[in-house]
Amino acid sequence: MIANVSYYKSNAGDVFNPTHPTFGNTYLYSQLTNMTSCPDPTDVVDWVYLVTASYDLRVTMLKCSVVNNVPVMSQVISNWGSCKVQQISPYTNQPVCFTTEACKYAQTAYFVGVVICQIFNVFASKTRKLSVISQGSSNTFLAFAITTEVALVIIMTFIYPLNVGFGFRDNIFMHYGISALPFAIILLVVDETRKYYIRNLPEDDKGKPHWFTRAALW
Repeated sequence: MIANVSYYKSNAGDVFNPTHPTFGNTYLYSQLTNMTSCPDPTDVVDWVYLVTASYDLRVTMLKCSVVNNVPVMSQVISNWGSCKVQQISPYTNQPVCFTTEACKYAQTAYFVGVVICQIFNVFASKTRKLSVISQGSSNTFLAFAITTEVALVIIMTFIYPLNVGFGFRDNIFMHYGISALPFAIILLVVDETRKYYIRNLPEDDKGKPHWFTRAALW
Protein backbone atom coordinates (compact mmCIF):
# COMPACT_ATOMS: atom_id res chain seq x y z
CA MET A 1 0.00 0.00 0.00
CA ILE A 2 1.29 3.46 -0.91
CA ALA A 3 0.34 6.36 1.34
CA ASN A 4 -0.02 10.05 0.45
CA VAL A 5 -0.05 9.57 -3.33
CA SER A 6 -1.91 12.12 -5.43
CA TYR A 7 -4.44 11.01 -7.99
CA TYR A 8 -6.34 12.44 -10.95
CA LYS A 9 -10.08 11.93 -10.98
CA SER A 10 -11.60 10.13 -13.94
CA ASN A 11 -14.96 9.83 -15.63
CA ALA A 12 -17.36 7.05 -14.66
CA GLY A 13 -16.84 3.96 -16.75
CA ASP A 14 -13.20 4.66 -17.65
CA VAL A 15 -11.36 1.42 -18.39
CA PHE A 16 -7.62 0.98 -17.95
CA ASN A 17 -5.79 1.06 -21.27
CA PRO A 18 -1.97 0.83 -21.14
CA THR A 19 -1.66 2.20 -24.69
CA HIS A 20 -3.74 5.32 -24.01
CA PRO A 21 -1.83 8.61 -23.36
CA THR A 22 -3.57 8.89 -19.99
CA PHE A 23 -4.04 5.13 -19.50
CA GLY A 24 -7.79 5.36 -20.06
CA ASN A 25 -8.49 8.49 -18.00
CA THR A 26 -10.79 10.36 -20.39
CA TYR A 27 -11.30 13.32 -18.03
CA LEU A 28 -7.56 13.90 -17.73
CA TYR A 29 -7.12 13.43 -21.48
CA SER A 30 -9.58 16.26 -22.15
CA GLN A 31 -7.71 18.49 -19.69
CA LEU A 32 -4.34 17.91 -21.36
CA THR A 33 -5.52 19.17 -24.76
CA ASN A 34 -3.44 22.21 -25.80
CA MET A 35 -1.73 22.35 -22.39
CA THR A 36 2.00 22.94 -21.99
CA SER A 37 2.15 22.24 -18.26
CA CYS A 38 0.94 19.48 -15.99
CA PRO A 39 -2.48 19.84 -14.36
CA ASP A 40 -2.59 19.59 -10.59
CA PRO A 41 -3.68 16.26 -9.12
CA THR A 42 -7.22 16.20 -7.76
CA ASP A 43 -6.44 14.98 -4.24
CA VAL A 44 -4.59 12.36 -2.22
CA VAL A 45 -5.66 8.71 -2.46
CA ASP A 46 -7.86 7.89 0.53
CA TRP A 47 -6.97 4.43 1.88
CA VAL A 48 -9.01 4.71 5.08
CA TYR A 49 -12.45 5.88 4.06
CA LEU A 50 -14.47 5.53 0.85
CA VAL A 51 -13.73 8.79 -0.96
CA THR A 52 -11.71 7.17 -3.74
CA ALA A 53 -13.18 3.66 -3.49
CA SER A 54 -14.80 3.73 -6.93
CA TYR A 55 -11.65 4.74 -8.82
CA ASP A 56 -9.46 2.28 -10.72
CA LEU A 57 -6.07 3.30 -9.34
CA ARG A 58 -4.34 2.32 -12.57
CA VAL A 59 -6.30 5.09 -14.30
CA THR A 60 -6.08 7.72 -11.57
CA MET A 61 -2.79 7.17 -9.72
CA LEU A 62 -0.61 8.90 -12.31
CA LYS A 63 2.28 11.33 -12.36
CA CYS A 64 2.95 14.01 -14.93
CA SER A 65 6.15 15.32 -16.47
CA VAL A 66 6.72 17.86 -19.25
CA VAL A 67 8.69 16.73 -22.31
CA ASN A 68 9.26 19.34 -25.05
CA ASN A 69 6.45 21.50 -23.61
CA VAL A 70 4.08 18.53 -23.78
CA PRO A 71 2.65 16.96 -20.60
CA VAL A 72 3.36 13.24 -20.51
CA MET A 73 1.63 10.92 -18.07
CA SER A 74 3.21 7.88 -16.47
CA GLN A 75 2.12 5.47 -13.76
CA VAL A 76 3.17 5.70 -10.13
CA ILE A 77 3.37 1.90 -10.07
CA SER A 78 4.95 0.48 -13.21
CA ASN A 79 3.75 -3.11 -12.75
CA TRP A 80 0.29 -3.66 -11.26
CA GLY A 81 0.32 -7.40 -11.79
CA SER A 82 -2.83 -9.37 -12.61
CA CYS A 83 -6.18 -9.72 -10.86
CA LYS A 84 -6.40 -13.23 -9.36
CA VAL A 85 -9.65 -12.84 -7.36
CA GLN A 86 -12.65 -11.70 -9.38
CA GLN A 87 -14.76 -10.14 -6.64
CA ILE A 88 -17.29 -7.29 -6.55
CA SER A 89 -17.30 -4.79 -3.70
CA PRO A 90 -20.69 -4.43 -1.92
CA TYR A 91 -20.05 -0.70 -1.59
CA THR A 92 -19.00 0.29 -5.11
CA ASN A 93 -20.58 -2.61 -7.06
CA GLN A 94 -17.33 -2.67 -9.02
CA PRO A 95 -14.37 -5.08 -9.13
CA VAL A 96 -12.19 -4.98 -6.04
CA CYS A 97 -8.88 -5.35 -7.88
CA PHE A 98 -6.81 -2.17 -8.35
CA THR A 99 -9.01 -0.09 -6.02
CA THR A 100 -8.71 1.03 -2.41
CA GLU A 101 -11.38 -1.55 -1.61
CA ALA A 102 -8.63 -4.17 -1.88
CA CYS A 103 -7.16 -2.65 1.28
CA LYS A 104 -10.46 -3.29 3.12
CA TYR A 105 -10.41 -6.92 2.01
CA ALA A 106 -6.82 -7.31 3.18
CA GLN A 107 -7.67 -5.78 6.55
CA THR A 108 -10.63 -8.15 6.90
CA ALA A 109 -8.42 -11.15 6.13
CA TYR A 110 -5.95 -9.99 8.78
CA PHE A 111 -8.73 -9.46 11.33
CA VAL A 112 -10.19 -12.93 10.78
CA GLY A 113 -6.70 -14.40 11.00
CA VAL A 114 -6.23 -12.76 14.40
CA VAL A 115 -9.54 -14.23 15.59
CA ILE A 116 -8.50 -17.73 14.44
CA CYS A 117 -5.18 -17.47 16.26
CA GLN A 118 -6.90 -16.18 19.40
CA ILE A 119 -9.26 -19.18 19.43
CA PHE A 120 -6.27 -21.54 19.30
CA ASN A 121 -4.54 -19.40 21.93
CA VAL A 122 -7.49 -19.94 24.28
CA PHE A 123 -6.94 -23.68 24.19
CA ALA A 124 -3.18 -23.24 24.51
CA SER A 125 -3.44 -21.04 27.62
CA LYS A 126 -6.36 -22.71 29.43
CA THR A 127 -3.96 -25.01 31.33
CA ARG A 128 -0.53 -24.41 32.84
CA LYS A 129 0.90 -27.92 32.63
CA LEU A 130 -1.80 -30.33 31.54
CA SER A 131 -2.30 -31.14 27.89
CA VAL A 132 -5.50 -29.73 26.46
CA ILE A 133 -6.19 -33.21 25.09
CA SER A 134 -6.16 -34.85 28.52
CA GLN A 135 -8.01 -32.03 30.24
CA GLY A 136 -10.84 -31.87 27.73
CA SER A 137 -13.18 -28.95 27.17
CA SER A 138 -16.18 -28.98 29.47
CA ASN A 139 -16.26 -25.23 30.04
CA THR A 140 -19.64 -24.16 28.65
CA PHE A 141 -18.81 -20.46 29.00
CA LEU A 142 -15.70 -20.95 26.87
CA ALA A 143 -17.77 -22.67 24.19
CA PHE A 144 -20.32 -19.85 24.36
CA ALA A 145 -17.58 -17.21 24.05
CA ILE A 146 -15.99 -18.87 21.02
CA THR A 147 -19.35 -19.39 19.33
CA THR A 148 -20.31 -15.76 19.95
CA GLU A 149 -16.98 -14.50 18.62
CA VAL A 150 -17.24 -16.55 15.44
CA ALA A 151 -20.86 -15.45 14.92
CA LEU A 152 -19.94 -11.77 15.33
CA VAL A 153 -17.09 -12.09 12.83
CA ILE A 154 -19.39 -13.71 10.27
CA ILE A 155 -22.09 -11.08 10.82
CA MET A 156 -19.66 -8.15 10.56
CA THR A 157 -18.03 -9.47 7.41
CA PHE A 158 -20.97 -10.85 5.42
CA ILE A 159 -24.07 -8.89 6.49
CA TYR A 160 -24.55 -5.74 4.43
CA PRO A 161 -24.54 -2.87 5.47
CA LEU A 162 -22.89 -3.86 8.76
CA ASN A 163 -19.73 -4.92 6.95
CA VAL A 164 -19.48 -1.55 5.20
CA GLY A 165 -20.20 0.33 8.42
CA PHE A 166 -17.48 -1.49 10.33
CA GLY A 167 -15.02 -1.41 7.44
CA PHE A 168 -15.10 -5.16 6.78
CA ARG A 169 -15.67 -6.97 3.51
CA ASP A 170 -16.99 -10.35 2.34
CA ASN A 171 -13.75 -12.25 1.76
CA ILE A 172 -13.63 -15.48 -0.20
CA PHE A 173 -13.08 -18.75 1.67
CA MET A 174 -9.31 -18.98 1.06
CA HIS A 175 -8.84 -15.48 2.52
CA TYR A 176 -11.18 -16.07 5.46
CA GLY A 177 -8.65 -17.08 8.11
CA ILE A 178 -7.31 -20.05 6.14
CA SER A 179 -3.87 -18.47 5.77
CA ALA A 180 -3.68 -18.07 9.56
CA LEU A 181 -4.38 -21.75 10.31
CA PRO A 182 -0.75 -22.94 9.96
CA PHE A 183 0.41 -20.28 12.44
CA ALA A 184 -2.44 -21.12 14.82
CA ILE A 185 -1.54 -24.81 14.70
CA ILE A 186 2.13 -24.01 15.30
CA LEU A 187 1.12 -21.93 18.33
CA LEU A 188 -0.80 -24.86 19.81
CA VAL A 189 1.93 -27.41 19.01
CA VAL A 190 4.66 -25.26 20.56
CA ASP A 191 2.64 -24.77 23.73
CA GLU A 192 1.80 -28.47 23.98
CA THR A 193 5.51 -29.24 23.60
CA ARG A 194 6.33 -26.74 26.37
CA LYS A 195 3.81 -28.38 28.71
CA TYR A 196 5.10 -31.85 27.85
CA TYR A 197 8.63 -30.96 28.92
CA ILE A 198 7.38 -29.23 32.07
CA ARG A 199 5.50 -32.39 33.07
CA ASN A 200 8.27 -34.86 32.25
CA LEU A 201 11.65 -33.22 32.90
CA PRO A 202 13.07 -34.44 36.24
CA GLU A 203 14.07 -32.24 39.14
CA ASP A 204 17.72 -31.30 39.52
CA ASP A 205 20.09 -32.73 42.15
CA LYS A 206 18.92 -30.23 44.76
CA GLY A 207 15.25 -31.15 44.36
CA LYS A 208 14.42 -27.96 42.49
CA PRO A 209 12.34 -27.96 39.30
CA HIS A 210 14.23 -28.31 36.06
CA TRP A 211 15.61 -25.06 34.64
CA PHE A 212 13.22 -25.33 31.70
CA THR A 213 10.26 -25.59 34.09
CA ARG A 214 11.46 -22.56 36.03
CA ALA A 215 11.87 -20.55 32.83
CA ALA A 216 8.76 -21.67 30.93
CA LEU A 217 6.07 -22.18 33.59
CA TRP A 218 3.93 -19.08 33.88
